[in-house]
Amino acid sequence: IVQKAAERGVRIVFTDVPAVEPMRGVHYHQVYFEKLRELEKRYANMKVIRFPDPYYPVKLFIEQVHYECEGAERLSNEFYSHVMPQILRFAPPEKQ
Repeated sequence: IVQKAAERGVRIVFTDVPAVEPMRGVHYHQVYFEKLRELEKRYANMKVIRFPDPYYPVKLFIEQVHYECEGAERLSNEFYSHVMPQILRFAPPEKQ
């Protein structure tokens, strides 16, 4: 997908939402983001943007993947203050 997008001049942003803290040491998470970083180095049309802390404390989750109210609020605030500005710098909206 990244290669086809590059051929067409399309920019791609990969981001994820923070996972529950115990996932920090999971090998899969480390390998997944290493592979994304490798792709990012190969393709100028691709950017990986992560949250300031990609792992939130357990208390911010109802269960493993769904946030409780405080967690959802933190996610929303960090998305609009940290992630979205980077997306707009990398891939600004086209002028009409």
